[in-house]
Amino acid sequence: MKIVTLSSKNQITLPKELLFYLGLGARGRLIVENGDQKLILKPLKTTIVDQTANSLTRYINSSKLKKSFKKILKETKKKTAYRLAKNL
Repeated sequence: MKIVTLSSKNQITLPKELLFYLGLGARGRLIVENGDQKLILKPLKTTIVDQTANSLTRYINSSKLKKSFKKILKETKKKTAYRLAKNL
């Protein structure tokens, strides 16, 4: 059991060994769920979209879709994150 303190901005710093255990590094992301009088933290793994984002540019014709590649990628990440969170 580890004790952490809330900052003046209601932020906490997680101990390094817990982040290592979860496989998270700097800028890692967590899913926070509300349990019976407790919070449940789960690591949000990077998606295949994040891992291959730069290689997708040649496959997407943004002028046909009438959206910028950046906007298409943002929408794809959002939908993928939603699907991943739904399946946890």
